[in-house]
Amino acid sequence: SAPPIQYLRDQASTLYQKAEARGVVASPTDSLLLADDMYKLGQKEGAISPTGRVNDTFPDVVEAIRSFSDYAKAGVPISVKDLQVLRSKLTEAAKSTKATEQRLAMQMLRKLDNFVEPLAPELKEANALYRRAMVGDLIETQMELAASDAGQFSGSGYENALRRRFRELDRHIIREDGVAAGLSMAEIAA
Repeated sequence: SAPPIQYLRDQASTLYQKAEARGVVASPTDSLLLADDMYKLGQKEGAISPTGRVNDTFPDVVEAIRSFSDYAKAGVPISVKDLQVLRSKLTEAAKSTKATEQRLAMQMLRKLDNFVEPLAPELKEANALYRRAMVGDLIETQMELAASDAGQFSGSGYENALRRRFRELDRHIIREDGVAAGLSMAEIAA
């Protein structure tokens, strides 16, 4: 049996707080290196031209690159909370309907996670717990909507409503090229 969603969120929150309490930060030098890596990835994938012109077809990724650049230019450390905000921006970019932007955002997300893990290993576990909570919340929402719809069907109303809700979710996943709600391919298959 899966743990309750609130328990997963609480556990993730505890791990985020643990990293903050330890005073984990990315130094200004680290933020400069990270911003440079993100910029180079953006150039490699065509989000930024060799002259530095920004490609408007990748708005979410470009916004994330600018955020990394802002920390580097300011020369300030990046806190755990700030790292999570940056990660959140990349996660949103990974939900783009444009395959190229999705791919670039996922590459940047992996780069950020690899950068953060040695600084705060607990964040990897916290992110995994939060992700499980998010997927659980998505499933619970579909079940609650099905319960609400059950009266529209005769006899086996809840089962029919549940099937309909998950069929709609499946169609949404297909329309969004498999990234609806940030689900992994294994989660989509399940």
